[in-house]
Amino acid sequence: MKKQDILSLMVTFAIGVVAGGYLYLTGFAPQLDKITGQSDEVYDHLLIGGSQYGGFRTGTPPSFQVRKDGSFSYVGFISEGETGTAKNGTLPRALWSEVRAVMVSGVLYTAATAISVDSCASFVDGVDYRYDIELDTVLYTLDTCGTNLLPDSAMRQTLDKLWNYFATLE
Repeated sequence: MKKQDILSLMVTFAIGVVAGGYLYLTGFAPQLDKITGQSDEVYDHLLIGGSQYGGFRTGTPPSFQVRKDGSFSYVGFISEGETGTAKNGTLPRALWSEVRAVMVSGVLYTAATAISVDSCASFVDGVDYRYDIELDTVLYTLDTCGTNLLPDSAMRQTLDKLWNYFATLE
């Protein structure tokens, strides 16, 4: 090999390192803060059930179920004497990604911790929400009245976005 060949290889290597570093820093590194530390296998056993209770109307309150692939069944409010039909579909990709991002076992455990409450919305004709969330074969029961599901938490805000999405289906 001549000196010229060795120099060409070294320059090519250096440019490759610089280009690879640039692509890493601009493409992959910004994604790291979005990773929650859970693998996709955890979500193979994800099932979210939500229901409303309380309020002043008589009948069956709305409820939904979201399965591991983002498909859902939603039943809106059913007045007494009427029969309801389920609306089925798939959540929008952005909403489903947000839901999966907040479904972390440690966060769910904290949100499912029982707390004592003096007053709840359902005590005064308001609406409270109950969620049964199964993640990786562990069942977490969350309630806006009686568990540590705080109104300003990312989990609660994301679950509220689910209700808002389902409200557009009615």
